Amino acid sequence: MQVKNGRVLVRPDEGRQIWLGTRISALPRVRGEDTGGSLSALELTITPGSIVVPHTHSREDEVTFVLEGEIGARIGDHVVVAPSGSYVLKPRNVPHTFWNAGSRNARTLEMISPPEFVRYFEELGKILGGSGSADRSAEMELDRRYGLKNHPEWLPELVSKYKLKNPLSGK
Repeated sequence: MQVKNGRVLVRPDEGRQIWLGTRISALPRVRGEDTGGSLSALELTITPGSIVVPHTHSREDEVTFVLEGEIGARIGDHVVVAPSGSYVLKPRNVPHTFWNAGSRNARTLEMISPPEFVRYFEELGKILGGSGSADRSAEMELDRRYGLKNHPEWLPELVSKYKLKNPLSGK
């Protein structure tokens, strides 16, 4: 195996936190250029009561490893609870979402292949500007460029059932 990009270690203090609104943050750790274009990895911190807008990736497969806390997830028709140490598989072309119904932050490691999707988080962070309010047309254009399709119709049931804050309405 040949070392890619000269990196063989990513230290805990490396990287820049990206706030995706006010409730979820992303911390890119491993980029595609570090792995010869095979995968990327980033850490997410999901605050209590948060849910990611349900969506489908047309290009990426994702694996979530729960580092701390517990998350709930819906992948297609499957709903699971994933405690620390669990892996959640989110294949491309299958709608999915995940949330934190607990009382403390949850942290996950997101492994994404192919790796280019890590840039989506960086671009979304700029659109949101840390405030959670964004130009919806800019956000929709970003989703289009990255091959994402959102499924907001899932939100009312999940928000109500798990007592979450709706990321699209602020409630």
